Amino acid sequence: LKPFVEAIQRYARDEEVPVKVAAGRAAARLAAANRTTLPGGIATLVALLGPDQSSEVQRQALLSLRRLAGAGPSALEPHLASLIPSMCGLMNTTSGPTKAACERTFQKVLQVDTGLEVAQRYLAEGPGPVVRTTLTEAFLRRLQQKVGDEEEEMFTGEEY
Repeated sequence: LKPFVEAIQRYARDEEVPVKVAAGRAAARLAAANRTTLPGGIATLVALLGPDQSSEVQRQALLSLRRLAGAGPSALEPHLASLIPSMCGLMNTTSGPTKAACERTFQKVLQVDTGLEVAQRYLAEGPGPVVRTTLTEAFLRRLQQKVGDEEEEMFTGEEY
């Protein structure tokens, strides 16, 4: 599977937005199907959340993370240290649909529908100041209240 992960990572660095979007989807699908590829998939999706990416690439990476979290929420817990800071940075620098997608992704990744335990465990590990100022108690409670909001579809126009 290593050649597949490497190919996905290579395509995630392509200049074309549709290629990057497809790489993010592929990373999430492969990680959901085979957990041994999860670290590579997470690394790819974190790179696609970067400030150097277009908002479409960022939204699709967030959507891929949501689907991955939905397929096995506890599998992402060991990777929160790499995911959450990137998501907080994105949350603080974007607005509109990208910010809304980021909030919905926080809901899934932090599993706020079942309580705030995952978020509290992560915050107890002492993350950086950007994370601490973003993931406040008030913000987490607001996410908890929004659980159940309608999600956008990840694979619009694609047969599954």
